[in-house]
Amino acid sequence: MKNICDKDVIELWLRLYNWLMGYSYVVDDWPDNDSSKPNIDALCRDSKGRTIALEHTLLQPFEIEKQDNQRFMATLGALENEASLLESGFVYHALQSVDSIPTGIAWADVKKAMLDRFQSVLPSLALGSHNVRVDVGDWSCNVTVRKRQDAGDAAGKFQTMRRWPGDPSPDFIIGTLKKKIPKLAAASANMKILLLEKDTAPGTIESQLEKVLHLQEVKALLESIDQIWSVNTLCLQAEDALFTNQAYPLLPDNETYSSLNVVTNEFWRVSR
Repeated sequence: MKNICDKDVIELWLRLYNWLMGYSYVVDDWPDNDSSKPNIDALCRDSKGRTIALEHTLLQPFEIEKQDNQRFMATLGALENEASLLESGFVYHALQSVDSIPTGIAWADVKKAMLDRFQSVLPSLALGSHNVRVDVGDWSCNVTVRKRQDAGDAAGKFQTMRRWPGDPSPDFIIGTLKKKIPKLAAASANMKILLLEKDTAPGTIESQLEKVLHLQEVKALLESIDQIWSVNTLCLQAEDALFTNQAYPLLPDNETYSSLNVVTNEFWRVSR
């Protein structure tokens, strides 16, 4: 699927929401196109004239995700399946901790040092997990390298990833709610829904919300809207699949957890 923007996510989620709930909502207006004042992202209307005010935001898996992604993709991430690191019949997984590359270190130097180090050390590694130190001048970092045998993979693989640091601190999700909910609360609609999008695998929006729902300031914010829904777009590019779940109020057994293939219209929901 092509690269999608926020409006695409909203419209695709609305299709899934309609499948799940048996509704017929469509986007009637994009109030946020007027940047002169704070407006909701979308106003939706169904065939009966009922309205939903929608506000959408993308949640990062950790506070510095976008910054760290740039550094990762220019260093360890740039070595994904590098030809000189492939070993027939073996798969390597190289893990770099989030925030490994500090400001002031030349990314090109880090990449070259990692490549040189891996070229020299990988062939001698035994199967299992290893801590590989990479030196760049006076600075160094540790990369975890896991080696396993895979006779079915003749070419071999060298795969790279970041070690997820866990859910963001409660301050991160609280800040998001403080920024988004007042704008949504001020809208005129029959239903007011906040969409929290997630495009990475680790953690869940539900687990982040769970940590703050008991706080009085959060309770006060939530009283002014109706629902929060999670929107997982991780599989949208590769598999055309969008997942959703009502994250607040959270229903028993995640009974609204569902997905839609946005190309084939194949709908799935958790068994009830």
